[in-house]
Amino acid sequence: MDESTKEIEATKLAVSIETKIRTALFFVTWINQIFAFFGAPTLDIDFGQAYGVVSSIVAFAVSVWAWWKNNSFTWPALFGDAAMNSARHAREEA
Repeated sequence: MDESTKEIEATKLAVSIETKIRTALFFVTWINQIFAFFGAPTLDIDFGQAYGVVSSIVAFAVSVWAWWKNNSFTWPALFGDAAMNSARHAREEA
């Protein structure tokens, strides 16, 4: 086992708060969009057709923003992120 792997094993791997926030916003936005599509009650804003346009733009923007980042949920993905960060840190010190 090389030094970077030992360092990774010693760290606690956890899903970042940013990933959790982006994922929550992603789901809330798309649930609201689905409700709007089927005519169910959505957020309590009554702007007529403007709401549909704004809602679609927000859904698109949040979707792109949420999944632009590397969202690591599984242990192998978290381990890979830690390995990448460890290698980046070792390269910066050299």
